[in-house]
Parts: sequence; C-alpha cells; structure tokens
Amino acid sequence: MTRHQRLSLHVLLLFLSFTSLSLGQGKTKLSLLKTIKGGLAPKSIITNGKGKFFAQNMMYLHTVTVYDAKGNLLKTISDEVTIKNAADSTSKILKGSPVEACATADGKYVWVSNYQMYGEGYDKPGCDACIGSGYDKSILYKINTETYKIEAVVEVGSVPKFIALSPDERFLAVSNWTSATVSIINPNTHKHIRTIKVGAYPRGLAFNDSSTKLYVTSMGRDRIEEIDLSSWSVKQHKNIGDSPRHIIYHDTILYVSLNKENKILKWNLTTNEKQKLNVGSKPRSTALTKDGKYLYVVNYGSNTMSKINTTTMKVEQTEKTGEKPIGITIDEVNKHIWVSCYQGVINIFQEVATITEGINALPKQMTLSNTGGKYHIIVASLTSKSDAEKLKLKLVKRGHSPTVLSSDKRYRLSVASFNTAAEAHTNIKKYTHINEGVWVLEN
Repeated sequence: MTRHQRLSLHVLLLFLSFTSLSLGQGKTKLSLLKTIKGGLAPKSIITNGKGKFFAQNMMYLHTVTVYDAKGNLLKTISDEVTIKNAADSTSKILKGSPVEACATADGKYVWVSNYQMYGEGYDKPGCDACIGSGYDKSILYKINTETYKIEAVVEVGSVPKFIALSPDERFLAVSNWTSATVSIINPNTHKHIRTIKVGAYPRGLAFNDSSTKLYVTSMGRDRIEEIDLSSWSVKQHKNIGDSPRHIIYHDTILYVSLNKENKILKWNLTTNEKQKLNVGSKPRSTALTKDGKYLYVVNYGSNTMSKINTTTMKVEQTEKTGEKPIGITIDEVNKHIWVSCYQGVINIFQEVATITEGINALPKQMTLSNTGGKYHIIVASLTSKSDAEKLKLKLVKRGHSPTVLSSDKRYRLSVASFNTAAEAHTNIKKYTHINEGVWVLEN
C-alpha cells in the first residue's frame, strides 16, 4: 500500500466517523451470518484470538470441536487421556466432560475444565446439586492449538466450571462448583499454588487488570468474593443479586449476569455505583468488546442474545438464537459474535452497517484506490444487491474505486484491499477507534 493510499484511507475513515455513514455506536445491527450443526452439545465457546474457536461438548459427546473464523470444522478433539503412574509405571485411560475453556494470550494453548472424569478410580462424581469435599476431584486439560494434542493434565476440585488466566499469566484460576473452592495454579509449571474456600457454588471468575485481585461469583448465594492474590484473604460483597453467574472486569467496572433476576449488574468499583438492567430469561454467559462499549449476553431461558450499550446501560437489540444459548465469545477481527447453544448448534452473528446516507457529502479529493488484494477493508454489509450498487455509485461519483463483494447472501463494500492478512490487520487497527464497523474480510 502506498503512502497516498494509507493517507486516503485514514482521511476517509476519519471523515466517516463524523458523517451519517459512521458504523460506530448505535450505527450497526446484529445479523445472523451462519449456523453450525452436527456433532455438538456445546456448553461453551471461546476464541484463542488467532482465528480459531473452541466448543466444549461435555459428557454428551466427550469432545472439543475446533473451527476457523468462517465456521469450518478444523478438528474434533477427544477428551480421552492416558494417565501414567510414575510410581509403578502403570497407566489408565480416562474420559472427561469439557465445560469451559480459556486461552493463553499468545493463542498457543487452551485450558479446558472437565465437569467430571470417567474411568478407574472415579466412582463418586460431584453434581450441580452436590456440595462438600467427599466427591471425586476432576482434571484440567492443556491443549496445544496447533497440534490439537492434550499436552498436560492438572487435578483440581470437584466439578470445575469456569477457568480464567490472570493478565500477567502468573495465575490460572478454576472455580470448583461442588467443592466450593477456587484452585489457583501456576499455568507454566502446572503446580498448585493455593486452594481457597469460597461460598456455595462458585461459577464466574474475573481478574483485575493488575493481576492483584480475583473476583468470584457464588451462584448459590447473593454475593461476590474478592480474593487478594498477595495475602490470599477473602472479602465478601453481599446483596449483589440473585444467583450471580458470569462476571467480567473492565477498567474498574464489573459486569455480572444475575441468573434468577433476569438482569445484568454494572458495578463501578471506584464509585460503588450499581446499576441493574433487565434482559432475557436466565442470563448466562457474557462477552464484552475490547473497547468496553458493548456487552453481549445470552439468555438461556428465552433463547435470545441481548446487545447492551454499556454507556447508556440499555438493550439496543435482542436476537433469537438456537435453543438454550449458554456460551458466547467475540471475534474482534471480523466483528462476529459466536453463540453456543446447548441443544446442538453454534450461531455466528455479525455486526452490519444500517445507515448508508451521507455518501454525497464526501469530498471529491478523497480518492481511494483498490489494489486488488485478497484481504479487504469493508465499510458496509448489506442484504440488498441494489442498495450495495447504489452505495457503490455514490462513492464512485466522489472519485473512489469501491468493490462490491458478494457472499453468504450479503453484499459487502470494500474500499481497500491488501495482498496479506497481516498488512490488512495492521492497517485496520489504526482506524477501529474511530470507526467500529470497519473490518477485514478474506475474499
């Protein structure tokens, strides 16, 4: 890309951020892009941040299924492992039941929790209604995202659910539902650091930005527990709401799904201000955009997903999903939202531009050429071919060279293209803070 093209792209996107074509806050709309079916009972879905998506299929299928950014199946990973006894060189084969997962910052590994283990030595499993220490412990898997091999196993408490890595990656935290504990593990050595007793049925976990505190939701109580990662002391925050489940920390604010209240809690830890917002029935997992402007929540009981503006704390859109939506993750590169539905599907939604006015206001001197590369910068995605062509003509009249790309029953307007994904992604990052709706598409 020439210096002139880079400058032209910057000027165009800067201008769009001040016109009615802006794809920023309130100017995009969720649209179902694709539904994945077959061989699924996904309890959760995560991305490793490098274009791969991992669905955990529990004991119903005993697998983790892996997809690329377009929803194509890359690999089905069995939850079967061979455990060797170092003392007598014997071994045994176990099966797990994948629940939740988290990825390392470099995307090279995914840690997966297993609800329970199946095999020799496992005859008293925990359950959703069980609590106490007299139940089988379970195991975490560490999966290599290139080879898809389980490279390490770590024993934790009974019925481990959520997993979280601290921002500095010194700690891997696991909420043990039946044990009512949180396991703290060194993710590099795989050694236990600490086991901390918490309230009944711990579920969600969230580290603060400095990796000094860990927040835990106790789903069996109305509280959040705050663990100091230096002293290992526990502070209880009561009267949070009924059945807090998932929790996200962002810039001194906690977002919590209140499963039995059908609400989302926004808690400013600096001012102690608490706001609650009604969403769908039984809100479960949530996902926050990197800039913190939008929160997406799946509503298990109403088969919907809610899009929340975190500034106004209002629901901007509610979309139907598959049956029993329970997991969610965001593809920041493509502006896609992945939703795993317990009854056997994964929905992929996209944020698309809803406003096409204002093009005639673009100054003629802002010429931008398309280089014919494989990776395109997209400024609009439309369902009507005629609307896309009209938009193209408006840009052409202003001296531009746009291209309409057609796929998946959508018509996307490309204003620049590159020969490599790296070049496109490097350039797009310069403009996402001005125009949220711009993204890179491989054609």
